[in-house]
Amino acid sequence: MKDLFVLHPVKKCVLHNKRTNWSLFRELSDIAFQVSVSLKTKDEITEAVLYFNKSVQDAAWSSTPPPPSRNMDTHVAKHIFDKIIKKRRLRRHWQTTRDPVAKKKLNHANRQLKRTLEKDLNDGVHTYLTGLDATASSDYSLWKATRKLKRPINVAPPIRKSDGTWARTDQEKARTFSEHLSNVFTPHPYDGSPEDAAEITNCLNIPEETQEKVLVTIPTVSNLEAAHIDEFGHLGHRALHTHILARSRGSTVAGGCEGCRMKPPRSRRNTARTLHSASSKLET
Repeated sequence: MKDLFVLHPVKKCVLHNKRTNWSLFRELSDIAFQVSVSLKTKDEITEAVLYFNKSVQDAAWSSTPPPPSRNMDTHVAKHIFDKIIKKRRLRRHWQTTRDPVAKKKLNHANRQLKRTLEKDLNDGVHTYLTGLDATASSDYSLWKATRKLKRPINVAPPIRKSDGTWARTDQEKARTFSEHLSNVFTPHPYDGSPEDAAEITNCLNIPEETQEKVLVTIPTVSNLEAAHIDEFGHLGHRALHTHILARSRGSTVAGGCEGCRMKPPRSRRNTARTLHSASSKLET
């Protein structure tokens, strides 16, 4: 019985693959590029570009062995192909006329084609299984066919919830796992005094100041000099400045330094005025 072939599109040509011999490609490219080429006119530049492309392609194809040929043609038996043509003809006739008799014939042709395809598939599987052998004459086809059967099967078992039911979907598993982590990982109890806890909570709840608000507030701060400020040394100024900034989190001075990336003034007098203004604002 004559068979028909279903032709597949031809694969595009590639320059290289995993079997490319790059050492040979380098040698062929060096030989091709040893030719001196003139690049004075526009036509010579165009010819040089074409020569470069052709040399690279020839070197790549010469150093790349062709892939092993695979028979991608699909064999369709003649009796199956005839039933397909008959079914299409009956379908076209029914779509044109909407005749109930034509619809009945089309359903009968569909059932016949389905049974024929199932029988052809079963015959092919039977032929393949009977041809399996564990010897070298058949290239150990039996071991190749059963190779996938020996692989471990990855199973995702369900998770038992706290109420005794099972979480089977990904969403239910994620929710159950998050509830388990929230119950297992809890913070340690606080050992400090309630006053310290309240102070920490108040500091954490202080809202952050925006840059626009800091820029508006800084010009309103008055520059006054504190008494006996010249008696402090540079270390005293630095320590006092750090202490004021640490205590004035969220205030105008600290917000200005953090939000605007401003450096503290270098002069002692300016530093004293800034600290005096900040301390006065904190006291109020």
